[in-house]
Amino acid sequence: MKIGHEFVEFMPDQLQEGIVYISIPSATVSHNCFCGCGNEVVVPLLPVVGWQLTYDGKSVSFWPSFGNWDLPCESHYIIEKDEVKWCPKWSKEQIERGRKAEQRNASIIFDQGQEAVLDFPPIHSEPSNPIEEPVVLPPAPNPTSKFMAWLKRVLGL
Repeated sequence: MKIGHEFVEFMPDQLQEGIVYISIPSATVSHNCFCGCGNEVVVPLLPVVGWQLTYDGKSVSFWPSFGNWDLPCESHYIIEKDEVKWCPKWSKEQIERGRKAEQRNASIIFDQGQEAVLDFPPIHSEPSNPIEEPVVLPPAPNPTSKFMAWLKRVLGL
């Protein structure tokens, strides 16, 4: 499912369907849930869950997945290059393990000043949308190594 994105300073009062709004100043992402339930999804781009936003000049990608566990739909998807890819539904145990990982990361980051260690449940289970195939992504690349590779290319090293 293709979507659009819009970088904004402040979130609009009304969100358009199929658009992800990204506010860098407030480090927040917001959109209407892509399952069509009509609920608004608001996600802080905080290192607590290891959120990574990638903008390649024309599209956006996010990692890790959006798990809307507090919504009745409990939809689960990733956004990769302005495309929604449905992920399998998580069990209650997987959701709880993911929440505990977020709490651990918050403690590590805010109490100890260290980088987050991502330890989320694997995205293997029954598909939440049986029409789509489950998506399993490789680990997100290290931003430092991506920058160093780009710098080497630019400098011709």
